[in-house]
Amino acid sequence: MKNLLILVFLLISNFLFAQFSPESDPHRGMYIDKFLKTSLSSSSLIDTPFTILGVDVNFDGIFEKEDSILRYASDNHISYLNLYDLHLIFGRNRFMWDENQHAQVNLEEHLTRFMRKAKSKYGVTHIGAIGGSVSFYDSLSNFMARYPAADFDVVNIEHEFWTDCANEYYNYIDIQEAMYSMKENYNAAHPDNPIMSEAYLAAIQYCGSLH
Repeated sequence: MKNLLILVFLLISNFLFAQFSPESDPHRGMYIDKFLKTSLSSSSLIDTPFTILGVDVNFDGIFEKEDSILRYASDNHISYLNLYDLHLIFGRNRFMWDENQHAQVNLEEHLTRFMRKAKSKYGVTHIGAIGGSVSFYDSLSNFMARYPAADFDVVNIEHEFWTDCANEYYNYIDIQEAMYSMKENYNAAHPDNPIMSEAYLAAIQYCGSLH
Protein backbone atom coordinates (compact mmCIF):
# COMPACT_ATOMS: atom_id res chain seq x y z
CA MET A 1 0.00 0.00 0.00
CA LYS A 2 2.86 2.37 0.85
CA ASN A 3 4.48 1.73 -2.53
CA LEU A 4 1.16 2.43 -4.26
CA LEU A 5 0.80 5.78 -2.47
CA ILE A 6 4.34 6.76 -3.48
CA LEU A 7 3.60 5.86 -7.11
CA VAL A 8 0.38 7.93 -7.08
CA PHE A 9 2.27 10.91 -5.60
CA LEU A 10 4.95 10.69 -8.28
CA LEU A 11 2.36 10.54 -11.05
CA ILE A 12 0.53 13.57 -9.65
CA SER A 13 3.78 15.50 -9.27
CA ASN A 14 4.76 14.76 -12.87
CA PHE A 15 1.34 15.94 -14.04
CA LEU A 16 1.45 19.18 -12.08
CA PHE A 17 4.93 20.07 -13.30
CA ALA A 18 4.74 18.45 -16.72
CA GLN A 19 7.69 18.85 -19.02
CA PHE A 20 7.96 17.20 -22.37
CA SER A 21 10.87 14.84 -22.83
CA PRO A 22 14.00 16.13 -24.60
CA GLU A 23 13.50 13.77 -27.53
CA SER A 24 10.08 15.31 -28.20
CA ASP A 25 11.38 18.89 -28.17
CA PRO A 26 10.68 20.33 -31.66
CA HIS A 27 12.79 23.41 -30.83
CA ARG A 28 9.94 25.84 -31.31
CA GLY A 29 10.51 29.44 -30.29
CA MET A 30 8.25 32.34 -29.38
CA TYR A 31 8.76 36.10 -29.16
CA ILE A 32 7.14 37.64 -26.07
CA ASP A 33 6.15 41.29 -26.41
CA LYS A 34 4.82 43.48 -23.59
CA PHE A 35 6.94 41.56 -21.11
CA LEU A 36 7.10 44.88 -19.26
CA LYS A 37 5.38 48.14 -20.14
CA THR A 38 5.51 51.52 -18.46
CA SER A 39 2.62 53.96 -18.25
CA LEU A 40 2.15 56.56 -20.97
CA SER A 41 1.53 59.15 -18.27
CA SER A 42 4.72 58.40 -16.34
CA SER A 43 7.68 56.20 -17.26
CA SER A 44 8.22 55.54 -13.55
CA LEU A 45 4.90 53.66 -13.33
CA ILE A 46 4.42 50.09 -14.55
CA ASP A 47 1.37 49.58 -16.74
CA THR A 48 0.20 46.31 -15.19
CA PRO A 49 -2.72 45.67 -17.59
CA PHE A 50 -0.17 45.45 -20.43
CA THR A 51 2.66 43.78 -18.49
CA ILE A 52 3.47 40.10 -17.99
CA LEU A 53 6.38 40.03 -15.54
CA GLY A 54 5.58 40.24 -11.85
CA VAL A 55 1.82 40.81 -12.17
CA ASP A 56 -0.04 39.22 -9.26
CA VAL A 57 -3.67 40.13 -9.89
CA ASN A 58 -5.06 38.74 -6.62
CA PHE A 59 -2.02 39.41 -4.41
CA ASP A 60 -1.93 35.72 -3.54
CA GLY A 61 1.65 34.98 -4.53
CA ILE A 62 0.67 33.58 -7.93
CA PHE A 63 1.87 35.43 -11.04
CA GLU A 64 -1.07 34.66 -13.29
CA LYS A 65 0.16 36.19 -16.56
CA GLU A 66 3.55 34.55 -16.29
CA ASP A 67 2.03 31.16 -15.58
CA SER A 68 -0.50 31.52 -18.40
CA ILE A 69 2.12 32.18 -21.05
CA LEU A 70 4.39 29.45 -19.69
CA ARG A 71 1.53 26.94 -19.75
CA TYR A 72 0.86 27.95 -23.36
CA ALA A 73 4.50 27.37 -24.20
CA SER A 74 4.56 23.98 -22.47
CA ASP A 75 1.26 22.83 -24.02
CA ASN A 76 2.58 23.68 -27.48
CA HIS A 77 6.10 22.29 -26.96
CA ILE A 78 7.69 25.74 -27.19
CA SER A 79 11.09 25.50 -25.58
CA TYR A 80 12.65 28.85 -26.57
CA LEU A 81 11.38 32.20 -25.29
CA ASN A 82 12.71 35.48 -26.69
CA LEU A 83 11.95 38.45 -24.43
CA TYR A 84 11.31 42.05 -25.42
CA ASP A 85 11.34 45.12 -23.12
CA LEU A 86 14.31 44.05 -21.01
CA HIS A 87 15.82 47.52 -21.39
CA LEU A 88 13.05 48.66 -19.04
CA ILE A 89 14.34 46.25 -16.38
CA PHE A 90 18.14 46.20 -16.44
CA GLY A 91 19.62 48.70 -14.00
CA ARG A 92 16.36 50.65 -13.66
CA ASN A 93 15.71 49.98 -9.96
CA ARG A 94 12.02 49.36 -10.61
CA PHE A 95 10.09 47.30 -8.07
CA MET A 96 6.92 45.24 -7.92
CA TRP A 97 5.26 43.60 -4.97
CA ASP A 98 5.97 39.93 -4.29
CA GLU A 99 3.46 38.47 -1.87
CA ASN A 100 5.69 35.44 -1.36
CA GLN A 101 8.34 37.68 0.16
CA HIS A 102 5.92 40.28 1.56
CA ALA A 103 8.11 42.97 0.02
CA GLN A 104 8.69 45.17 -2.98
CA VAL A 105 11.17 43.24 -5.12
CA ASN A 106 13.46 44.57 -7.82
CA LEU A 107 12.26 43.63 -11.30
CA GLU A 108 15.67 42.12 -11.98
CA GLU A 109 14.91 39.58 -9.23
CA HIS A 110 11.44 39.00 -10.69
CA LEU A 111 13.08 38.32 -14.07
CA THR A 112 15.51 35.84 -12.53
CA ARG A 113 12.63 34.10 -10.77
CA PHE A 114 10.66 33.91 -14.04
CA MET A 115 13.60 32.40 -15.90
CA ARG A 116 14.21 29.82 -13.20
CA LYS A 117 10.52 28.86 -13.17
CA ALA A 118 10.35 28.60 -16.97
CA LYS A 119 13.28 26.22 -17.12
CA SER A 120 12.55 24.13 -14.04
CA LYS A 121 8.79 23.65 -14.43
CA TYR A 122 7.71 24.33 -18.01
CA GLY A 123 10.23 22.65 -20.29
CA VAL A 124 11.90 25.85 -21.50
CA THR A 125 15.49 25.16 -22.53
CA HIS A 126 16.53 28.52 -24.05
CA ILE A 127 15.75 32.12 -23.15
CA GLY A 128 16.82 35.02 -25.34
CA ALA A 129 17.34 38.73 -24.64
CA ILE A 130 16.29 41.08 -27.44
CA GLY A 131 18.10 44.40 -27.68
CA GLY A 132 18.05 47.36 -30.02
CA SER A 133 20.83 49.67 -28.88
CA VAL A 134 24.56 49.57 -28.19
CA SER A 135 24.02 50.31 -24.50
CA PHE A 136 21.60 47.39 -24.11
CA TYR A 137 24.36 44.79 -24.29
CA ASP A 138 26.41 46.54 -21.62
CA SER A 139 23.31 46.55 -19.41
CA LEU A 140 22.68 42.88 -20.15
CA SER A 141 26.28 41.97 -19.32
CA ASN A 142 26.09 43.87 -16.02
CA PHE A 143 22.78 42.21 -15.16
CA MET A 144 24.17 38.73 -15.78
CA ALA A 145 27.14 39.57 -13.56
CA ARG A 146 24.79 40.65 -10.76
CA TYR A 147 22.52 37.62 -11.18
CA PRO A 148 24.51 34.56 -12.31
CA ALA A 149 21.34 32.47 -11.97
CA ALA A 150 19.77 34.52 -14.79
CA ASP A 151 20.97 32.10 -17.38
CA PHE A 152 20.32 33.71 -20.77
CA ASP A 153 21.16 31.40 -23.64
CA VAL A 154 20.76 33.75 -26.61
CA VAL A 155 21.36 37.43 -27.36
CA ASN A 156 19.27 38.90 -30.14
CA ILE A 157 19.17 42.17 -32.04
CA GLU A 158 16.09 43.82 -33.48
CA HIS A 159 16.69 47.15 -35.19
CA GLU A 160 14.50 47.70 -38.24
CA PHE A 161 17.07 49.53 -40.32
CA TRP A 162 15.23 48.78 -43.58
CA THR A 163 12.75 51.58 -42.81
CA ASP A 164 15.58 54.08 -43.43
CA CYS A 165 18.48 52.22 -45.00
CA ALA A 166 20.70 55.21 -45.68
CA ASN A 167 20.84 56.20 -42.00
CA GLU A 168 19.83 53.20 -39.91
CA TYR A 169 21.82 50.44 -41.59
CA TYR A 170 25.08 51.72 -40.14
CA ASN A 171 23.47 52.14 -36.72
CA TYR A 172 22.42 48.51 -37.02
CA ILE A 173 26.03 47.49 -37.71
CA ASP A 174 27.18 49.34 -34.58
CA ILE A 175 24.55 47.53 -32.49
CA GLN A 176 25.43 44.19 -34.03
CA GLU A 177 29.11 44.70 -33.22
CA ALA A 178 28.21 45.57 -29.61
CA MET A 179 26.17 42.38 -29.36
CA TYR A 180 28.96 40.29 -30.84
CA SER A 181 31.54 41.82 -28.50
CA MET A 182 29.34 41.15 -25.47
CA LYS A 183 28.84 37.53 -26.57
CA GLU A 184 32.53 36.94 -27.16
CA ASN A 185 33.51 38.43 -23.78
CA TYR A 186 30.88 36.38 -21.96
CA ASN A 187 31.82 33.15 -23.72
CA ALA A 188 35.52 33.67 -22.99
CA ALA A 189 34.67 33.93 -19.28
CA HIS A 190 32.10 31.10 -19.37
CA PRO A 191 33.44 28.47 -21.81
CA ASP A 192 31.20 25.77 -20.33
CA ASN A 193 28.03 27.83 -20.71
CA PRO A 194 28.31 29.83 -23.96
CA ILE A 195 25.55 32.01 -25.36
CA MET A 196 24.44 32.22 -28.99
CA SER A 197 23.62 35.31 -31.05
CA GLU A 198 20.73 35.95 -33.43
CA ALA A 199 19.30 38.81 -35.49
CA TYR A 200 15.78 39.68 -36.59
CA LEU A 201 15.71 40.64 -40.29
CA ALA A 202 12.92 41.53 -42.71
CA ALA A 203 12.49 43.47 -45.96
CA ILE A 204 16.24 43.75 -46.46
CA GLN A 205 15.70 44.04 -50.21
CA TYR A 206 14.98 47.72 -49.54
CA CYS A 207 18.68 48.21 -48.74
CA GLY A 208 20.02 46.56 -51.88
CA SER A 209 21.88 49.69 -52.97
CA LEU A 210 24.08 49.68 -49.86
CA HIS A 211 27.51 48.08 -50.06
